[in-house]
Amino acid sequence: MRPSSTSVSTSTRSIRCSPRVVGTPVRGGLSYREAHLALELVSESGLLDSLDVVEVNPVLDRENETAELAVELVASALGARII
Repeated sequence: MRPSSTSVSTSTRSIRCSPRVVGTPVRGGLSYREAHLALELVSESGLLDSLDVVEVNPVLDRENETAELAVELVASALGARII
């Protein structure tokens, strides 16, 4: 298998999880746990070659919530587990 590049958009979070944190929240988006699980699986594959995180907007970010989520998601992609 070839290495993979993964892109993470914080706007894929469910509206219930991020009502005003991103510019375009997605109805029916990923829950906190689903987002982490997806990136934990990417990590377990051993194929992650590059990772970029988008939709972190400091203007809309309340109390640094989106930035903290982005860091947590990167940690999951690099092997951290939340449970």
